[in-house]
Amino acid sequence: MEEFAELLSSLYDKRIDNIRRAKTTHLRYGFNAADIQFSISNAVVIIYANWEGFVKEAASEYLQFINRQQAAVEDLDEHYYTLLVDQYIELKKTIGSKAVAIKRCCSLREALVRFPGFTTTVSTKSNANCDIVNGIFSRFAIEEIISVNTFGERLNRLLFFRHSIAHGSGTIRVTQKDIDEFSLLVQDMMVMICEKLINAVSGSIWIRADRRGAKEVSNSHV
Repeated sequence: MEEFAELLSSLYDKRIDNIRRAKTTHLRYGFNAADIQFSISNAVVIIYANWEGFVKEAASEYLQFINRQQAAVEDLDEHYYTLLVDQYIELKKTIGSKAVAIKRCCSLREALVRFPGFTTTVSTKSNANCDIVNGIFSRFAIEEIISVNTFGERLNRLLFFRHSIAHGSGTIRVTQKDIDEFSLLVQDMMVMICEKLINAVSGSIWIRADRRGAKEVSNSHV
C-alpha cells in the first residue's frame, strides 16, 4: 500500500508542477500586457488538462494495482464483478447481434476460470465534471470521490472557462485571481482522490466484505 501511495504522490506532484509552471510563466518573464493575457488564458486549458489527466492516471493505476493482486473471481466485490462482466459482455453493444453476444459470452466463460484483470483505460469524455468523475469511481464502489457540494460549482466554472477558450471564444477574460482559484481547486480535488484511493487499497474493497477477513490480500506486489 505504501508504494501505491507513493505512486499517487508522484502523479500528484507532476501535475502540480505543471500547473505551477502554467500559472506563473507570465510572472517569471517580462511579458507585455497582451502576452500576459494570452499566457493566463492558456493556463486555464493547461490546468484543466492536468486535472483530467490526473483523474485518468489515478483510476488507471488503481485498476492496475488491483490486477496485480490476482484475486479469485469468486472473491470479487459485486461492483468489481459487474465491472469485469461488462468488460466482456458489453450488452448495450450486442443487442441485435446474436453472434457477437455468443462470442463475448464464450470469452467471459474462459476469463472466469481465473481473474483476467480489468481494462485500465479510463475515459472522461473530455468533460471531467463531478458527475463524470464520480461516475468513474462509483463503479469501483467509491461513492462521491469528489464532493458535489464542495467542488461542483467551482469545477463547472473551470470547465466553462476551459471550453470557451479551447473552442476559440474571445469573450472570456481571465485574471490572475481566476488562475489561482482554479489551481487551488484542482489541487484540493486531486488530494481528495488520492486519499480515497489509498483508503480503498487499505481496505481491499475489491474483495467481497464477507471474505476480506478470511483471505489475506497482499498489497506488496506493486
